[in-house]
Amino acid sequence: MSLLFGITCWSLWRTRNDRVFAGKVVSAEVFLHRVHAWVNVVKNAMDMDKAVHYPSPPARTEEMISWTPPPPEWVTLNSDGSVMTASGHAAAGGLIRDHTGRCYAAFAMNLGICSVTRAELRGVVEGLQLAWDLGFRRVKVQMDSKCACQILQSHHREDNRHSAVVARFQALIGRNWEVAISHVYRESNKGFPNPV
Repeated sequence: MSLLFGITCWSLWRTRNDRVFAGKVVSAEVFLHRVHAWVNVVKNAMDMDKAVHYPSPPARTEEMISWTPPPPEWVTLNSDGSVMTASGHAAAGGLIRDHTGRCYAAFAMNLGICSVTRAELRGVVEGLQLAWDLGFRRVKVQMDSKCACQILQSHHREDNRHSAVVARFQALIGRNWEVAISHVYRESNKGFPNPV
C-alpha cells in the first residue's frame, strides 16, 4: 500500500511539472496506467532483489598498528615526507632507532617546492646517508608512501622525474651493508610531528 501511495505522489508531482513547464496534459487514464506500470516495475525489482543471495561480509578483525622494532643488531629508519598543499613547499625527516626504541638520530630538512613522492624519496636517501655516516650496517627502512616504496623497490630508473634521487638510492644500497625497505601504515610510521 505504501508503495502505491509513494509512486502516486511522485507521479502527481511529475505530471504537474510536465503541465506547468512543458505544457503537456495527461488524461486520468494515462496517469493511472503510468502509476500501475511503475508499481509493477518496482515490485519486480524488489522480488528479484529477494531472489539474489548476498554473501555476508567477511568478519573484521581489529589490529593495533604501532611501530615495529627491528631485530637486535639492526636499526630502523622511519622516514616521511610531506608537502603543504597551499604553497607546494616540501619537507622530509626521519628517525633512526634500535630494537629497544632508542633514538640514535633524527633529521628534518626543507626541500623547497617539489612533489610529495620526491619528498618521501629524499627522506629515505638522506636517512640512509645519515645511517651510513653513523656506522650502521643493517638498516630497515619503513615508509608510509606506497608509491615511493614501489619506486625504490623496482630497481630501474624509468621514471625520469625521480631518476636522480633513485640513482643516489641505488648507489647507497650498493655499498657493503644490508638495507631492507618496507611500506608501513602511517600510524606505525609516527615518531615525530609532520615535518612541514
